[in-house]
Amino acid sequence: MTTQPIALRPRLRDRTVDAIIDERLGRALVNATDTFEARRDAAFAALADPDTTKELARSIRADVLSRLPALLEEFADKVLAAGGHVCWARTAEDARTYVQEVAKRRGATKIVKGKSMLSEEIELNAALVG
Repeated sequence: MTTQPIALRPRLRDRTVDAIIDERLGRALVNATDTFEARRDAAFAALADPDTTKELARSIRADVLSRLPALLEEFADKVLAAGGHVCWARTAEDARTYVQEVAKRRGATKIVKGKSMLSEEIELNAALVG
């Protein structure tokens, strides 16, 4: 977890350039890509009709996206009914503030996050450290 303020961290472009010239990281990336491709190819080969399966997946995705607001409401209702909490944040700042308030209220010293890209998008790590 980075402890530097966002303004002091290297820009994504600079970090990307550094990563590209890092030989160890490059080998790891090639290995990960090759492994992913081999496993994807094996999974598709196991399907009786991969093209139909891909088309079905696209159709399901389009259907879900067309009904996303209603599905999110239904999901929130089920979370609430099960005793959970739901935060509808309009902005990244609202989401960060909510998480900070929950952590403070609960006296949290550690936080486990399930969606690391979301954490990056709303700059949650920096907000929790700072």
